[in-house]
Amino acid sequence: VKRLVDSSKPGSIRIVDARGPAEFAQGHLPLAKNMTLADMPEGSRLPPWIEPAKTVVVYGQHPGSALARGLAKRLVLAGHSGVKVYEGGFEAWTLAGYTVETPAP
Repeated sequence: VKRLVDSSKPGSIRIVDARGPAEFAQGHLPLAKNMTLADMPEGSRLPPWIEPAKTVVVYGQHPGSALARGLAKRLVLAGHSGVKVYEGGFEAWTLAGYTVETPAP
C-alpha cells in the first residue's frame, strides 16, 4: 500500500479508513478519509469523492478487519471496480513505522 500511495498520481487513489470516527481521530494513514459502514448503506451510490479514483484502498484496525471487508464489498456493489483491502490494517502500517496523520485541532 505504501508504494501504491507514494507512486500514485494526485486524485487517482482514495484511502478509506473503515474504523469509527474516534479511532480515525487518534491517527490514520496519510490522505485517508473516514467512512464507516453506516455511511454506505447497502444499495447506496458511490460518494462523489470516491467515484473518479482509479483505485480505492480500504483498511480497518487489524488484519482481516470485518469492517474493511464489508465496506469494500459495498463499494464494489455500488459499481467501483478498483477496490482493494489493505489486509494488514492500521496495525501493520504503524508497526512498519510509516507516517500517521492526525486531524488538526
